[in-house]
Amino acid sequence: MQLIYINDRLGYIKSSVNIGFILNENKEAILIDAGIDDENAKKAYKLLKAEEIVPKKIIITHAHADHFGGAWWFVKHLDTEIFSSLPAKSILEYPLWEPIYLFSGAYPPKVLHQKFFLGKKVSVDGVINPGNINFENINFEIVDLPGHSFGQIGILFEDYLFCADSFISYEFLTKHKIPLNSDIRGTLSTLGYLKNSNYKGIIPSHGELFESYLDVLVENERIINQILEFILEICFKKISEIELLNLVYDKFAISIKDMATNVLMRLSVLAYIGYLLDENLLTVEFIDNQQFFVRS
Repeated sequence: MQLIYINDRLGYIKSSVNIGFILNENKEAILIDAGIDDENAKKAYKLLKAEEIVPKKIIITHAHADHFGGAWWFVKHLDTEIFSSLPAKSILEYPLWEPIYLFSGAYPPKVLHQKFFLGKKVSVDGVINPGNINFENINFEIVDLPGHSFGQIGILFEDYLFCADSFISYEFLTKHKIPLNSDIRGTLSTLGYLKNSNYKGIIPSHGELFESYLDVLVENERIINQILEFILEICFKKISEIELLNLVYDKFAISIKDMATNVLMRLSVLAYIGYLLDENLLTVEFIDNQQFFVRS
């Protein structure tokens, strides 16, 4: 874990999930995300304290446990205020919703009650919407960044954008192969928006600051389109959901060895199927109580 300044007013704590910070003249800070758990939050605060930075508010970019799990610690020990979008608020205040939706709406088994899926409950002090905001005498902008998670937002300050999980870096593309996105139309829209932007830099939640970011955005877009094209290719005939999933996993060298990987990968592929259905490029049929997909 390392504290990195971009300039004297903003920076981020580089970790498995970055924690951004924006400062006012008194070194009072708005944090962007809070880490995965208490231990992560404590380590982040130790770095901030060494720089005499005082966290006053935390903006949660989206309601995945690795981004908000440490918020409870900041609230308990520093009385920090928490802000999020409306969709994220429902999960921050009832974290079981995340493993519930990952398990298709059923009560999730204990294996999904781990910190990567189930963060600590924290009350949200205010819902924020896209537009200009002033907190702690700091002017910044909330940017709508749909795709990865419902209600995902970014924070724009002095022409630097904390973009949450709008895209993933080359390292994580290589590692995960299929980016986790819940809304493909939203993801493509966000990538298009970022490609047409001209920010000084973009800071993703996983990885380092990108001052030149067009190539990595194009690569994220290329992989999404490759997955869409492959699904259409294999759906030249009726194919069941499990067959489709297995063919996608084989194509992209995905190894499913536990329930955690299974629920994340299934959600990711279903997002592509949902997009293709809504675009009328796939149709769905039911035969002998099984769901089949076929190219339109």
